[in-house]
Amino acid sequence: MIYLANTGSQSIFFDLIKSIPYGDKIGHILLYGVLSFALSLVFNFRSFFIKNIKFYYGIVIVATFAFIEEITQAFYPKRTLDIYDILADIIGFVLASIILNLIEKRIYKKVNDINE
Repeated sequence: MIYLANTGSQSIFFDLIKSIPYGDKIGHILLYGVLSFALSLVFNFRSFFIKNIKFYYGIVIVATFAFIEEITQAFYPKRTLDIYDILADIIGFVLASIILNLIEKRIYKKVNDINE
């Protein structure tokens, strides 16, 4: 998808996104939210804290990639650097983090209940 967008190529996905109001922003939220959620599951909920804020490794990795990809858009004539895309990415990361945290709490609660 990134290659197609960088080269200005057409895709049925791009046409679909254009047909939905705010489709591009919804696409960013879903794409990066789902990708970071999945990678966090692969990393088995591994995380770290900075000032009482929990950061999942999967989300940090995807966020780093997403921000680099967004910044590089400034250097492609067919692309535009858009702060609203970055904000949509962040919304996806936050939603993924909330869902991961809820799932993780539920899993550890069940493990603790079994061990008691």
